[in-house]
Amino acid sequence: MSYRKSFVMLALSAICGHGYAQTEAPRYRFERVPTESPTAVATGDASDLNDAGAVVGRRAIDSDLFAFKWHDGNVKLLPQDTEGNAAQLHLNDRFDVIMSVSSEATGERNLLVLSDGRTVQINPLPGDSDLDLISLNNRRQVLASSVGGASPSGRQPMIWHRGRATPLDALPDSYSVTALNLNDRGVAIGYSSRAPGEINADQRAVLWEAGSVMELPLPDEAIGSRGRDVNNRGQAIFTAHFEQGGGQGEPLHPTAVSYVWRQGHLQALPLLPIGQDDFNFQGIAADINNHGQAAGTTANRNFFEEGTILRATVWRDNAVYELQQLLVDENGAPTPNLLRLTRALAINDFGQILVEERSDLSHPAYFVLTPVAQ
Repeated sequence: MSYRKSFVMLALSAICGHGYAQTEAPRYRFERVPTESPTAVATGDASDLNDAGAVVGRRAIDSDLFAFKWHDGNVKLLPQDTEGNAAQLHLNDRFDVIMSVSSEATGERNLLVLSDGRTVQINPLPGDSDLDLISLNNRRQVLASSVGGASPSGRQPMIWHRGRATPLDALPDSYSVTALNLNDRGVAIGYSSRAPGEINADQRAVLWEAGSVMELPLPDEAIGSRGRDVNNRGQAIFTAHFEQGGGQGEPLHPTAVSYVWRQGHLQALPLLPIGQDDFNFQGIAADINNHGQAAGTTANRNFFEEGTILRATVWRDNAVYELQQLLVDENGAPTPNLLRLTRALAINDFGQILVEERSDLSHPAYFVLTPVAQ
């Protein structure tokens, strides 16, 4: 069976429910993350969520952005310079945070901020000049990209732990390699590129484990792939890219589909229903928890609308849902049109999801969605 025919069956399964276990759709109550103070001029943001429901991000105070943790309704600013130039924020379940801060007085510093308030400097590989922080696991291993190295791209992914940095190798004949996430076993995921630039056909999803790099299998008819996340059970999610196609009388097949891989087994994640006027359809899962639930974004264009349409998406119980349609108020009444959820950024082991909201297109807001018992 061709991929195109397989996809049409997959889409029909998502619409009609055939081929997937039928369960009641989940429901979520929502709470706004306070990324702006009353005096804010700048726009804050949120970047990560842990299993306790805590969020880390940048809070706008006047015209500056200060790193913060938000938990149980309380906002706590993190240690940083007075200018508030904080970025690259992620946290673990121990409430440790990684962050980059910069000022004219001290320059740029990359820090591991421990839950007790102590800070540890994170340094790049020997001879390199800078560092981009990517992810932090519960063992306090930090996934980062060392900048200024000898690789053609000038970037080298690495895992930092207790002051020691270990480089992550690229596939043979690669121009560059990018790491995107790290699980508690020290397994990292990302993609290797064979040429400069973000060209889908030149990318291959890879895993790093025990010092070795492994390419993940490329689905039939895919032209490239990009690794996204890996959980502690070894389930890896990646996005496979396809050429835009479809002949006369045939639906356009998607240009990106997400897959879950584990121990050689590959499973496509179903897509949200496709409208007859939609094209350039993409299902991009960004995060997967230890129960195999994934969250991310569905993106597409429409012949009658300008720009890209983004819909925050969750995959659970072998089905796919648009999160905006699952919201309820404090009384359990559905509120599908109250918010405009565009991207799901993270999902924890309790099914809570950190999402971006764009009712005001120029001013994003951030919410934590919490599953409601059925």
